[in-house]
Amino acid sequence: VLNAAAGGTRVDLNAGSTTTTDASWDLQLQGFTVRVNGGISGPGKGGAATTATAFADLTTAVTNASAYRIDTYAGVFGTQRYYRYNIAGDNRISPTFDVYFIRRGETTYKLQITSYYNETGTARHITFRWAELD
Repeated sequence: VLNAAAGGTRVDLNAGSTTTTDASWDLQLQGFTVRVNGGISGPGKGGAATTATAFADLTTAVTNASAYRIDTYAGVFGTQRYYRYNIAGDNRISPTFDVYFIRRGETTYKLQITSYYNETGTARHITFRWAELD
């Protein structure tokens, strides 16, 4: 669970921790925007791709480089958001539970965002799971 309420929190998936360095990060979480270390957000040449495969069933990564999108102004998920907003109900953000490939160099991870709230219901505390792929 990461607090994404304050500025951008950077995550190094390989280390399994947050980081403040400019180069060794994979994701940046800020509010409800997710960025990758590539495109306009960083020098890492990272990218993201979506998959229809369930998280538990996914063991290998997409190898076609053109499948990966780089970061843009709206973040890498700007056109395919990881959440839905329930304006007619309880005004809460719910994750789509989509699974994403996150690439950094030759390493690819699978990533799934599972919650936008912490255990007390405070927003912008993003919970996600990830694993490195072959």
